Amino acid sequence: MNEDEALRALAISKRRFEEGGQYDSALKFAEKAVRLCETSETLNWLEFLKTQKPSDSAAPPPRKPTQQASSDSKSSSTPTPSDAPQRPYTPDQVAGIKKIKAMKAKGDLYGILGVEKSASDSEIKKAYRKLALQYHPDKCGAPGTDEAFKAINHSWTVLGDEGKKEQYDRYGVDPESRGGGGGSAARNPFAGGGHAFRGHSGFQEVNPEELFNMFFGEMGGMGGNGFHFQTNFGGPRYNTRFQQQQQQQRRQQQQQQQQGGTPQFIQALPIIILMLISFFSTFTAPSDPSLNENSYSWEYGAGYTLKRSTHGHDVDYYVNPKMFSDRYDKPQFAWKLKNFEKSIEGQYYRNIHYRCQQEREYKQQLISSAYTLFRGVDEVKLKKAQNYEMQFCQQVEQWNTRASNPQKIQTNNNAAGKAGARKRAAGAAQA
Repeated sequence: MNEDEALRALAISKRRFEEGGQYDSALKFAEKAVRLCETSETLNWLEFLKTQKPSDSAAPPPRKPTQQASSDSKSSSTPTPSDAPQRPYTPDQVAGIKKIKAMKAKGDLYGILGVEKSASDSEIKKAYRKLALQYHPDKCGAPGTDEAFKAINHSWTVLGDEGKKEQYDRYGVDPESRGGGGGSAARNPFAGGGHAFRGHSGFQEVNPEELFNMFFGEMGGMGGNGFHFQTNFGGPRYNTRFQQQQQQQRRQQQQQQQQGGTPQFIQALPIIILMLISFFSTFTAPSDPSLNENSYSWEYGAGYTLKRSTHGHDVDYYVNPKMFSDRYDKPQFAWKLKNFEKSIEGQYYRNIHYRCQQEREYKQQLISSAYTLFRGVDEVKLKKAQNYEMQFCQQVEQWNTRASNPQKIQTNNNAAGKAGARKRAAGAAQA
């Protein structure tokens, strides 16, 4: 019972910390979790919170009248943020930002872009383009624009990537909502601890401004005026670097113009070389990818029509019959076939092991979500989470069991080989 209550307190602590401005409450529940059940998870979370304690620096003391007057006179020539022109916005933009925030709170990436889950890639791309322009902080001054713009860009990073979109569609959980930096530890099955909209370990976060410019094509470095915006996402440090890059590009362009410019042929030379390489590669590369020596597929089709099973773990795969006959189906190539199938088994094991990790984290996320702040434990959700079937983990366990008993594998393979020989002999007799 104490363990369940500790998990509940831990989940509340992480949620409070993620919401921001509730550090004391998050620390209180973390300490409660440790008291109820002292585990490595509760202790690590408590230690992490202690390192995130907000600074206690208070506002500076009131200045003396003479200091105030002196300071005002010095800063009179320096524009303040309040002196900056206010960007216009419309009631529709305010309503749109409110909707985007609501969809973000639900974790609905399709809802953020205003498209259905069945939307095509082109429809998703079109929706992102429209919203990114509409809610760019340089064009919209409505409250919450920055947050909405980040949410729009984050949705595109997931739904615009085939692999991440597949994970999101399958599990209904944002594959990047947990990452480095402390935050929701019970939200995403794909990464470890972090704040939403940040990259997880091994993934470098893309600044929303950089993503925007990459999508719409910032052409400043290619001699054009370019299409770009400048925002305050990165703070003064980011803006200074961005401005320095622009100034350096302008100076380089001016120097080229003063020197008569670089001949157009030399400017276009890299593009010409790439075109020539692409042109000649069409003659050297095989017309059918399935004819490559190390080419195989997990599914039937597109040249991969011969089904085989690996010798070690009976992993099914498909190859091109002609390629296999030429490269592997000869006694002198037995060593090549053995290495080929080892690489297939290695890739297969990495796949199921990765999926198993996803299943474990997702199950833990389901268990954590069963503990609520006001209603206590949702028994239906908890039972469903505990009964969640981890198919890939079962495959990993079976794989490891077989690997620890190679004699059994060899016996099975010998039996299969004899059965295959009998079938081939019977077929030859009938012929």
